Amino acid sequence: MKQIYLYFLFNLICICASAQTTFYYEDFRYNGGKRGFTGQVVQQGGQVLNEINKIVSDIPDPSDSAFSDADRPLHRIPQNEPRDQRAVVTYGTNASTSTNFPIEVYTVFTTVDLTASNPLIPATDAYRYASFWTQRKYGEGDIATISILVSTDYKGNASTATWTKLPLLSGKLATTSDKAKYVKAIVDLSNYAKSPNGNTVTLALHYQGADTPYSGAKRNGAFSISDVQFFSQPKKLTN
Repeated sequence: MKQIYLYFLFNLICICASAQTTFYYEDFRYNGGKRGFTGQVVQQGGQVLNEINKIVSDIPDPSDSAFSDADRPLHRIPQNEPRDQRAVVTYGTNASTSTNFPIEVYTVFTTVDLTASNPLIPATDAYRYASFWTQRKYGEGDIATISILVSTDYKGNASTATWTKLPLLSGKLATTSDKAKYVKAIVDLSNYAKSPNGNTVTLALHYQGADTPYSGAKRNGAFSISDVQFFSQPKKLTN
């Protein structure tokens, strides 16, 4: 009996030591910073505004991706209110007019506190990450350039902030080869928490449409992002 008890105790300790804590998650129900993001247009490129940073109900689910319902918190964090999950999509192409739009667009996510003073991050958690799901549709040739960026000096204007492109720790950004399925990616933000006082950081999706003649093999297409979560854990996440 003692051996069984010690076995379960050991496993419980291992589980706790590797547990993830989601300390920020929003549902993208509204634009303008109200529910997790703000859309900003640097160059409209001839596209209509309501096709840029558009809120849609086509979100990751088990029918179109490797997504599991367990991947999505039941409530918005830290508000602890019911979620109404949406995705944000930008269309860089109009098929009816056979046009690729040379747009430049930011989807800026709410600034998040990575410092030790954040009460939602356990004191034992030294590592910080963000995960998200993306989808690409109608983007033959993958000619639109998509990047995930981070800033520590964003003050409300994406054009004047200093942005750094983040490498992916795991997963990928969606491409045409994914056949319109959502795919998951994770970025490592731990270094931004290891300065003397830590940092608040702002992530953004940067969409740059190519000014290329429209054809069946060259289309900017549509790019969506959903389910952005910031989480911490005591052990380093391996890719």
